[in-house]
Amino acid sequence: MTLIPDAGVKAVAEGYRAAWKAQGGNEADIPRIGVFRHVVVAATDDKAREAMRSAYRQWRHHMAFLWEWGGIPFPIGAIYPAEFDTLEGMHMGIAGTPETVRRYITETVERTGINYFVADMAFGSLPYEIAARSVELFAKEVMPAFR
Repeated sequence: MTLIPDAGVKAVAEGYRAAWKAQGGNEADIPRIGVFRHVVVAATDDKAREAMRSAYRQWRHHMAFLWEWGGIPFPIGAIYPAEFDTLEGMHMGIAGTPETVRRYITETVERTGINYFVADMAFGSLPYEIAARSVELFAKEVMPAFR
């Protein structure tokens, strides 16, 4: 499981697969190779992005707070930029309709070679009602496409 950008995920996945095969492992039995991403699912892309922007901003602030308070640069600041739009541009988070999220996960699998996707769906200041609806849409309209 990793939270690094896609190019790094691909390198890790390829290295793991090579080591697995070198040890006599069968591709069908390979353990999970996963990625962790922030996800918000809503009825429209705009509603999802609106919810994601403020929630992600607060989550990121809290993640960096103690480091910065101690005078130490946030060690994963390059991986987690201050704003969601930048994170999304790095292909490291998604906010959208079920169709948008399905497309994102499909692209992530194709770009990285993962076989496991972890969605962080409750973070920062995301209200319970929005997070709960996001999880419901993810379970009903996104997950079935990957079974």
